[in-house]
Amino acid sequence: DADASNKMDSDMFHWKGLTRQQPRKYQIQAYVQALLQDLIFILPTGMGKTLVACMLISKLKQLNPSYMALFIVDRVPLVFQQAAVIERQTGLRVCRICGETKTRSMINDLNDSKYDVLVITAGALVEMHDKQRIDVSRQFCVLVVDECHHTTQG
Repeated sequence: DADASNKMDSDMFHWKGLTRQQPRKYQIQAYVQALLQDLIFILPTGMGKTLVACMLISKLKQLNPSYMALFIVDRVPLVFQQAAVIERQTGLRVCRICGETKTRSMINDLNDSKYDVLVITAGALVEMHDKQRIDVSRQFCVLVVDECHHTTQG
């Protein structure tokens, strides 16, 4: 049925209510593009890249409720900063992991689906993956790399 297909398509790109803050037009455009393809979103500081990530995370959690979102940062302070923004904007349950916060209990809670989003330093993610405490290919519906220009090969 064409009407049902069009409704499903419009629901897919629907952005209202995904975040507490009203996005700007360019943020909505970036959100739609991120749904359609992998995207590197470049904007100056303070222009709302994290809000776009929150919209994407919120929508993909709606579409994939049994999976978590993975948000990777390059520095410990960003774990707490970005996690707070994601919680405030989306109302999702956010787990914060860096070298200083990793506990067996937290990892168990993470693997028992007690969180919707994992905000983690790249180093902690590599360590957890190497020790088989996390399975990136099976646990997550979306991957956001914050400050991706700081990533390196290896």
